[in-house]
Amino acid sequence: MPWYQAVELLKDCRVDPYLPSVIAWCIQHNVPMGVNLIQLVFKRNLTEQERGYLEVFSNTAEIQENGQWRITFRDDSELGHDKAATIESVRNRYASKPKVVFLGDGVSDIASAKKADYLFARRGLDLDVWCNQNNVPHESFDDFSFIAKRLEEINNSL
Repeated sequence: MPWYQAVELLKDCRVDPYLPSVIAWCIQHNVPMGVNLIQLVFKRNLTEQERGYLEVFSNTAEIQENGQWRITFRDDSELGHDKAATIESVRNRYASKPKVVFLGDGVSDIASAKKADYLFARRGLDLDVWCNQNNVPHESFDDFSFIAKRLEEINNSL
């Protein structure tokens, strides 16, 4: 579909209302936060400061002159973005290996789930189902209010 139609479909998309509180917590505690989400939705739903704090790891879309668009994949992996490799590259930036908190929902998150120290899967979606079927330790979540609470608990336990 043409880019303008895709943009129209996304106009009513909203981020979880508790996401800004998680970003604020990360800013306050100097915890890096990377995301793999559609930047257009972020632009409509987050402040400039919140967007500026996020490191975005995602495929990108290039809008062509004819109104069509083309996806530019982040890498040559099967899904176009090896999130597990991204986690490792971020982890390797630090002399002392940081704890990785990973939130996901789909099958493209399975490899990443194996790299996380703390894994959260959106309740009832593909990653949560896969974790349950494969006995992978994780916590199911419905919204970011739970994540905000757990981040504080995790931080206090370290």
